[in-house]
Amino acid sequence: MQALAAAVIAAGLMSWTPQTASANERIFAVATGDWNQDGTADAAMLLLPEDDAPDHTLVVYIADRVTRRLRLAATAENFVWGWPDTAGQSPRLEAMANGSLAVHSQNEAIGRNRWAQKLTIAYRNGTFVVAGFTYAAYDTLSENPDEDALECDLNVLTGEGLLDGEPIRFSTTWIPLDAWTQEFGLKVCRVI
Repeated sequence: MQALAAAVIAAGLMSWTPQTASANERIFAVATGDWNQDGTADAAMLLLPEDDAPDHTLVVYIADRVTRRLRLAATAENFVWGWPDTAGQSPRLEAMANGSLAVHSQNEAIGRNRWAQKLTIAYRNGTFVVAGFTYAAYDTLSENPDEDALECDLNVLTGEGLLDGEPIRFSTTWIPLDAWTQEFGLKVCRVI
């Protein structure tokens, strides 16, 4: 992780000084991709919480086409849940082939209720928006695991999706990254 943090600092994402050492140590995950499809590599990071809370901050950077220096483009505080030191509960980032960013979280380790979630982040009209919400859950002690499992895949941009294999429609608007709440997706998926 220290080598990765050093690479991020060297790339100009963060400047190191004794005052910012703790901020650099908060870097938990990094992904690079061309979020705005301009031919230059951009970056995203998950930052550990400053306290013992489980919610990580997502920061997204866009590179200048000429200088290739990265500038902060979006921040979403308390964006994704996870315990980085617990197997099966660690969040991660994924650069997707289409230029989107996927943010994965899960509970595959503790308790009877297991779930996995993917948020797809896209760059549209100069801003980052939540484009997709995918959620799957199951009860490890269920007597009818196939019937009790839940699978939900939403296109947040179009208001269409699948809930347990059946098409659904829902009211939506483009949701900027920093305005996203988990409750939106969980309600549409009928989890809460």
